Amino acid sequence: MKRRTGSYVLALLVVLAWALAVGRGAGAAGPFASAGAFREDPLPANTPTATPGLTDTPGGPTPLPTDTATAVPTNTATVVPTDTVTVVPPDTATATTAPCALAWSIVSSPNPSTAGSNVLNGVAAVGANDVWAVGYYVNGSSIAQTLTEHWNGSAWTSVASPNVGIDLNVLNSVAAVTANDGWAVGSYYNTSTALHQTLVEHWNGSAWAVVASPNAGTSYNDLYGVAVVGANDVWAVGSYCLSYCSTSVPIIQPLAEHWNGS
Repeated sequence: MKRRTGSYVLALLVVLAWALAVGRGAGAAGPFASAGAFREDPLPANTPTATPGLTDTPGGPTPLPTDTATAVPTNTATVVPTDTVTVVPPDTATATTAPCALAWSIVSSPNPSTAGSNVLNGVAAVGANDVWAVGYYVNGSSIAQTLTEHWNGSAWTSVASPNVGIDLNVLNSVAAVTANDGWAVGSYYNTSTALHQTLVEHWNGSAWAVVASPNAGTSYNDLYGVAVVGANDVWAVGSYCLSYCSTSVPIIQPLAEHWNGS
């Protein structure tokens, strides 16, 4: 009997020692939830931490698709194109030419008439030292005369030119092929015939001379412009009237003439 009692006591001491050891780890409440009751607190389950990218499914871990991650595409960044920069072209800048600014200036020219008008209607240049200007001047008898002036690089001078009309002679335009080949056009008028006629003059390097030209109108013919392509290819344009241009409703037509060398 004593031996059995001793065994019971020994077993009880082992249980108490185990309970005290567990109580230290379980907290103040110990393994006893209530007086006279014994409860064993289960240890936390040893749940493995899942590795990102894998799901614990029967048959083994299933890898998650690698393309399910939300990523910002590298081509979504807003980039300012390099060709959108506004650049001012170098030729748009306003520059002042040194040492002085560009400007027109008056160059003195001769006036044959001291009693009436002196007019220049057209200009043509062969070179920097060879320029022609044409027009008319009104003499002391109130008659318009042809006016031709030449620039030699340093000054303008009057050069004699013929006059066909008794009452009016006007040059409206001039063109030059070479220094020895120039043309001037306009018109002349005679009171006796009451007709305005075309006037064409040619410069041969030493003098101006009249060259015959056609007249399409019965009362009025005038040439306003001339252009040269070559020595044997010259054009002149103007207008003419089918009837007297002094009527209330004049009929004016275009006039074009061509020089072919002969």
